[in-house]
Amino acid sequence: MAKNLLTVIFKPEDLQRLLDQKPKKVVIRSVLEEGKLDNGQRVGYVRVYAEGTTMEGTTVDTVPGCPDPPCTPDDDTSGKETTTN
Repeated sequence: MAKNLLTVIFKPEDLQRLLDQKPKKVVIRSVLEEGKLDNGQRVGYVRVYAEGTTMEGTTVDTVPGCPDPPCTPDDDTSGKETTTN
């Protein structure tokens, strides 16, 4: 696999909740953010989410995703997903 490939994992129930809102488009967004580890070291991380929008661009719902790593398609991402809050 390519080193520059960004893989994002979403829970099916989260995506279904988004699709139940009947958006006209689903937009996947990512943002690089800065955080601190427990030891105080500053790090960067990727926050990802899917956003359902109307044709006018109004957001109908947003659901979090989790990049791989730390999540993988084989694990339960319930404790790892990012939030949009």
